[in-house]
Amino acid sequence: MSGLNQSGTVPGAIFVSGYNLGLLVEGENNIPANFQTKIEGTNTVEGTQTTNVVGGTPPDGSETVTTTIDDPDDTRGTGDETATDASFDVDYDDLTWTAGASGTIEYRQESIAAPPPTAANNSLLINAQVGAFPVQFRCAPGTVTPPDPGVIALTDPAASFDTTDIVPPTTNDPPVADAGPDQTVASEASVTLDGTGSSDPDVGDTITHSWTQTSGPAVTLDDASSATPSFTAPVGPAVLVFEDEVCDQEPLCDTDSVTITVEAPVVQVADASMDVAVHGQTCSRVKPERPCGKRVIAKVSNVGQDAFEVCDTDVSWDIEVNGVDTTGSVSAENPGCRTVRPGRTVGFRFLWTYGPAIPPFPVRRPPCGEVKSGDIVDITATVAVAGDTNPGNDTETETRTAK
Repeated sequence: MSGLNQSGTVPGAIFVSGYNLGLLVEGENNIPANFQTKIEGTNTVEGTQTTNVVGGTPPDGSETVTTTIDDPDDTRGTGDETATDASFDVDYDDLTWTAGASGTIEYRQESIAAPPPTAANNSLLINAQVGAFPVQFRCAPGTVTPPDPGVIALTDPAASFDTTDIVPPTTNDPPVADAGPDQTVASEASVTLDGTGSSDPDVGDTITHSWTQTSGPAVTLDDASSATPSFTAPVGPAVLVFEDEVCDQEPLCDTDSVTITVEAPVVQVADASMDVAVHGQTCSRVKPERPCGKRVIAKVSNVGQDAFEVCDTDVSWDIEVNGVDTTGSVSAENPGCRTVRPGRTVGFRFLWTYGPAIPPFPVRRPPCGEVKSGDIVDITATVAVAGDTNPGNDTETETRTAK
C-alpha cells in the first residue's frame, strides 16, 4: 500500500482550555506534534499494522499544528476566548501486506471493539507539546459533530477507503528437458540433436530451447534455438557434449545434456587384382560366316579388406600384334557392375574383333585382318577401381602365338 495520507482537525475548544490554563498564548501558537495511525487489512496475514511516526518527539517534532487564540478582554477564563481549529495533513511510509484467504481486502482505519476509544484500540494517535506539557489525542473511526466540544460519532467497522481483490494463485510447474539419446557418429558426418522429447506438465504452456556446447572440439549449430539443431561432426576420435536449456514463459527452466561420440575416420583398404584369360587359340582363320575375333575374359579379384564395386567400363584394353597396336575393337559381352567382396573374384567377358566376316567363296580364305599364323599377340587388361590402395596389381598381359 503506497500513498497513504491522513488529514484532519483538532477542535479549537481544546486549545481554549490550554490557553485558560496558561499553557498557550494569545495569537498564533505553533504546537509541535507527531502522528501515527493503525490500518486494518481484512483477509490479510497481518490483520492490523501501525504506520511509522511522522514528525519527531515534541517539542522538537518536524510537524506542527497551528491555532490562533483570541481573547477580547485579555483576561483568561471569562468565556470570551476563542481558538481556531488546528488542521494536519501527513503522509506515511508504504505498508506491505500478505494476502490471506481469497476474496477482497478492505483497507481502513482500525475498527474498535466498543466505544469509547481506548489506548488499546485507537486508530489515530497524536502526541503534541502544549506549553510544558505533553498532550496525547486518540481517535477511533468516526466523525466529529459540533457544537461544544463536539460529539464523536463512532463507526464500527470503519468505512473502507481502499480495496483490492485477492486472485487465487495459478500453479506453474517447470518443464522437463530431454536432450535425446547419446549418439555415436562417423567423422565429418551430419549430426542432428533431438530435444523433441522435452515437455511441460502445464497444458498450453509453450517451451523454448537454447543449446550450448559444453565440451569437445567446437562446432557450429545451425540453429541453437531449434528443438533439432544440426552440425557437422569434426574428424574423430572426439567426444562432444551439448546442453539443452528448456524454459516456459514464467520462465521456469530445466536442462539436460547429450553426448556425441565421433569415431576415428575409417581407412578404406580396397585392392583390385587383374587376371586375363584367353579362351582357345588365337587363329588367323575363322569360320566364313563370322568376323575375325577372339573372346577374352577380365577377372577382377578383391585382395583387400573392404568390398568395392567394379563395372565392365572400369576395364581398359591394349592389344598388340608383333608389338604394334591393333586396329580392332573390344566390347563387353556381359556389361554391368558387380560388388566384389574381400577374397572373391568376378569376371567380365569381352570380344576382341580384329577383322571382318569372310564371304563363303572362294573356298580358300585369306588371313583374317592383321593376324596371321606365327604372329605374336599381346593382350593387356587394366582395371581402375576408386580407392584402390595398390594399383601395382591392376594390369596383366597374356601373350599368344597365332596359328
